[in-house]
Amino acid sequence: MIRIPPKPGSYALEFSLYQPQRLTIGRLGEIYFPQGEYIYMGSALGPGGLRARLGRHLQKDNFSYHWHIDYIKSNAETRSLCYLMESAGAIHLDSSQAQDKSTLPKKPV
Repeated sequence: MIRIPPKPGSYALEFSLYQPQRLTIGRLGEIYFPQGEYIYMGSALGPGGLRARLGRHLQKDNFSYHWHIDYIKSNAETRSLCYLMESAGAIHLDSSQAQDKSTLPKKPV
């Protein structure tokens, strides 16, 4: 496992669904996910920063459903992750600012 700093920042997780899935995602209800590659982007600005948030997202067992990714990750394989530590004037990555995954540096999981 890589060492993730306990600093605030933004991150992206790439994961694969090897077969189509119809999943119930909290209040969003049932959503169909075709087989393929997906990227989940978010920020980790609270206590523990990137280490706490990515540690939680990478956990496969003994977790509660809190974020949308929690409903998907039990049916998917995490392929890679990248993170950017917070700095003055940083831009936070989120779903409204998602980039082509080919532009994101990857770290093996």
